[in-house]
Amino acid sequence: MNRKKIMEEKMPSLTEWLEKIKFEDLHKITEEDETKWKRLGDLHSLFGLKTPNLARLSLDDILDKSKNFRRLLKNKKYKNCTWRIIPKNSDSKKMRIRGKTFKGNVRWFNKQNFDCSKYNHVELIPHHKNTLYSGIFVVTGNSVWGEIIKGELWQLAYGLHKKIPFVFPYNFFKKTKGEIYNNKKIYKIVLEAMRQLEVEDENTKEKLRKKYNAKFTEMNHLKGYFEFVVWPKNEVVFMEYSPLLYERLKKIDFTPPTEGKNLLTGMCGCPGEVVGNVQIVRDPNKDDFEEDDIMVSKVITKDFLPLLKKAKAIITEQGNILSHFSIVSRELNIPHLVLVKGALRKLKNGDRIKMDAKNGIIKILKNEA
Repeated sequence: MNRKKIMEEKMPSLTEWLEKIKFEDLHKITEEDETKWKRLGDLHSLFGLKTPNLARLSLDDILDKSKNFRRLLKNKKYKNCTWRIIPKNSDSKKMRIRGKTFKGNVRWFNKQNFDCSKYNHVELIPHHKNTLYSGIFVVTGNSVWGEIIKGELWQLAYGLHKKIPFVFPYNFFKKTKGEIYNNKKIYKIVLEAMRQLEVEDENTKEKLRKKYNAKFTEMNHLKGYFEFVVWPKNEVVFMEYSPLLYERLKKIDFTPPTEGKNLLTGMCGCPGEVVGNVQIVRDPNKDDFEEDDIMVSKVITKDFLPLLKKAKAIITEQGNILSHFSIVSRELNIPHLVLVKGALRKLKNGDRIKMDAKNGIIKILKNEA
């Protein structure tokens, strides 16, 4: 199964993950998710943040092929777009379809048999066929940390990628030597993203504080959890601003992995130090898993959920520090390392290991082989 197929069939959205683990503030996250484009629209109106040109259709518009529907169908901007079908209340499930053309979305929609009385509207979010880069980052204090990858944003959201994301810390004041300053393309993207988040006007700040409990850095940058894409001509376009996720992620101590001989290293999905036995899980529907073992897998999908509750810790070859599952692993408080290159090859069932997730270190204490 290729990455896109896994994403479509095996990867829940963040709100769906949180629902599965019975997250205590699920209603707040769900409400925030359902109003994300209104929130981004406010940021665009108030201080010019670049966002996609969102369009809306009622379900009747689509079923009746209304004038508004036909207008958008002809508009090239919406030829490639994601659709989000927003429910009227939590009793109905939010639906979405991505990666298809407008006409493909219509065909999908017509197969769903929606009860129009239960849904508010459909949001159409255009995307460019050629996304150069995508990024997720958190602005906290006077620094920003996050990750950027070539290509589509879903790679970071779901932790599915062929190439390793560029992970960076960036401090506004302490421009110490580091990879971000040596990579001119990435550095330029981060600077442009941060430039867009500068809010100097005090009246605008006050409006944002009242509406979203917004906070700002000493250099007037809006704090928060953000997602963006880079389209041709190096246009940085924001796809998410989450005050709630910022509050849950702002205290994370970003620590690059420690290098050393005889060590496996990775990036911290959730901190914690444990000692335990390795158990490799390639197929969560077939493989057994013992309570309190350390799970090693390529990537975590929704099929792993029954096993996760038994795991002492999790090691994955794929994933990234701000993927949906890394956020979920922090809520579950399960130590988690991502991007552990060669984990499935170098670790064997029964190996006794010590894992220091905060510092990104795995040490084999006893090798069963």
